[in-house]
Amino acid sequence: MRHAVLVQTGYRAIADEIRGRIRTGALKPGERLPGVRAIAATYGVTQGTAAAALRTLATEGYVTVEPSVGASVAATLPAEAVSLEERVTRLEQRLDRHEHGHTK
Repeated sequence: MRHAVLVQTGYRAIADEIRGRIRTGALKPGERLPGVRAIAATYGVTQGTAAAALRTLATEGYVTVEPSVGASVAATLPAEAVSLEERVTRLEQRLDRHEHGHTK
């Protein structure tokens, strides 16, 4: 399956699409990402380009990469990655706990 992002095929375009899927919640914290070979095949790029996309996302804090295990969405995302819907949900949960005497 090829993605529309390939108008500009490159590691940045791939990273942008994956980052967008993380931000929208389509990819959840802890969820495993496809391996480098699968990303390369999906986007029609070299494995080096796919690896560069994952490194970029890891540097930005969106994914964690473990050698011989693979990449997954980071358990704690950068603040700008959390969608508005998720922020509202978290605030509602905090308010609910506060109203019921729990301060955390």
